[in-house]
Amino acid sequence: MMLCRLLAIALALPATVLAAEPKQTDCVLPAFTFHTGETLPNLRLHTTTLGEPTGDAVLILHGTGGS
Repeated sequence: MMLCRLLAIALALPATVLAAEPKQTDCVLPAFTFHTGETLPNLRLHTTTLGEPTGDAVLILHGTGGS
């Protein structure tokens, strides 16, 4: 099932995006508040972007966030 999803995503991406050099950045969100009311002084997120930011985006999340 997971392989089918990954294959569908790979087929949906244009060849120019797949050939692009990944750009990695870090984003820091100060004073982040979760929906539960808990807060973090700084929420650090690491992102990887492929291609140029034009058109529609595809967001892929990894599965370490729990259920």
